[in-house]
Amino acid sequence: MSKVQFRHVIFAFLVSVILPALWISFEGNTNAFEAYQSGKSSVGVYLHMLGRKFLFIYMFGCFIALLFGTPAFYALRKLLDFNLLTVCCVAALIAILPNVLIEILSDPDGTYTVGDCIIAENGQRTLCGWQHFWLNNILVVALYGASAGVVFWLILRKIVEERT
Repeated sequence: MSKVQFRHVIFAFLVSVILPALWISFEGNTNAFEAYQSGKSSVGVYLHMLGRKFLFIYMFGCFIALLFGTPAFYALRKLLDFNLLTVCCVAALIAILPNVLIEILSDPDGTYTVGDCIIAENGQRTLCGWQHFWLNNILVVALYGASAGVVFWLILRKIVEERT
């Protein structure tokens, strides 16, 4: 990876965020799609909301990737092999970092539930709440990060192959 220039790394980060941003946008836009199917909105409204969500998620993803990913790439490229598994693991860790920080810094107020699961009770997270946090939040976000890592790895491998 010593043949990769800084502009190639930035390009790879900017392109790699597209896939998870699209994935999250489509997944998070299900309410708008249900409104479209029921006739309460038009396809234009659905596409407008999809585009807005994509742009917001893409910009946030680029910010996280460039803020944490670029230093991680340059710090770890000499310590770790540049293989698919390593890149996916590092990308997943970078993706979950903001969520873990927010969770550590915030305290749940009162009692709230999601479905049958009591997430927090009297300001304390319950066992079901921690399971919900780890399974429905952190693991899914790690999967988004790993998918970005696959794209990042493929782009940089292609650049290295072309340069040699």
